[in-house]
Amino acid sequence: MENISSKEITPFLLSICVRTFQNKRAWRSKKFTYTYRIMYVTEGAVKLKTEDTELICRAGSLLFLPPELIYTTLLDSPTVRLYHLFYDLCLPRDWSEAATFPPGGVFLTGLDVKVSAHPYVCDMEFLNRPTVISTFRHASDRFERMLREYTENRPYCRLKLNAMLGELLAEVARAQDSITKTSHAQNPVSKPIIEYIRQNYTGKITCRSIGERFHYHPNYVSYLVKQATGMTVREYITSLRVAEVSRLLDETDMSITEIAQSLGFYDSSHLCNVYYKTTGCTPRGRRHYSVNI
Repeated sequence: MENISSKEITPFLLSICVRTFQNKRAWRSKKFTYTYRIMYVTEGAVKLKTEDTELICRAGSLLFLPPELIYTTLLDSPTVRLYHLFYDLCLPRDWSEAATFPPGGVFLTGLDVKVSAHPYVCDMEFLNRPTVISTFRHASDRFERMLREYTENRPYCRLKLNAMLGELLAEVARAQDSITKTSHAQNPVSKPIIEYIRQNYTGKITCRSIGERFHYHPNYVSYLVKQATGMTVREYITSLRVAEVSRLLDETDMSITEIAQSLGFYDSSHLCNVYYKTTGCTPRGRRHYSVNI
């Protein structure tokens, strides 16, 4: 595998489409990635499993997949809506016209196309292996603009699409660099705070209460948590609570009221509102869905 840097790539968008899935919760047939691929989930959640890893991509997250990857997916919600973006890292010099995607996008299984070159991009690790990026929660407009530009196929759309793709990759790379560098620098400080939140997220935790416990200013606590997790303190606590709600709905007979009381929600209505906003599914819908799998 050739080693290159980001200075040597020329991102080239091949296709983009949006799809909605409504299916039972079962692992789907194996797939193979012929090109680089990005999935952006806007509703629900998707699990992806390869030979050596399993990832979950929730609403507001990006999933990067490299070429030559064999994987299966699992719909982790009754309804899943996502954008599929196919691209290459260099101009497709040897791609035939028959391999060009029509407007609206297609999946490549069964087409007679060549597999994209798959160099190792040494300074953009998320391009080299399956990676979930959860720090781009408001990218729907960006993907919708790309889809519209691709579908309308106006003059110079290829220039604009490639520029938009390059901008997206650059922003993700910068965000990942920032998180990695700060994580290395602040890990001794942030680690006990993150562990404290994980152990006490069912209680009333705020930046102020954490700061008082660890003798830091609330703003500094907010900064540490944001850099370590990509989320605010409130968002991180909510993510932990929602994950536990899903587990309790799937594995226990606890009522929604009992779950709300045990996890620090104000009441069952508060739980339902937060859960639906985060997952795109109601707690009752989740439990009914799990029971009928």
